[in-house]
Amino acid sequence: MAKHIHADLIKAWADNTSLVIQCRSPKSGRLEMPWATVGVDEPISWLGGLEYRIKPQAVRYRLYIWKNKDGEFSVESVNSTEEFVPESSFGFVRWLDDWKEFEVTETGEIHGQLR
Repeated sequence: MAKHIHADLIKAWADNTSLVIQCRSPKSGRLEMPWATVGVDEPISWLGGLEYRIKPQAVRYRLYIWKNKDGEFSVESVNSTEEFVPESSFGFVRWLDDWKEFEVTETGEIHGQLR
């Protein structure tokens, strides 16, 4: 018996991994809907007309200017999970922008505002 096309994701879903579902138009292949989260208690049809993936991890970061003890400037980053607070540290000059967010899939693919 051949392995089901979504066998690996079905197993992940059964193990309570949060999945995201996306629909594609069968005629053109164009994306018709954004990714939508399916809860672990919700039934999934596993239809051939739908694309499935494991929900990507959200990463938030912010850039700032740092001046070292020799007076040299550099651009540094901090992510939202770090306890380090740049603006209360020696060398912090200023924030370059607001918080940005992007998503990283299990294969390392990046979606979102990374620049």
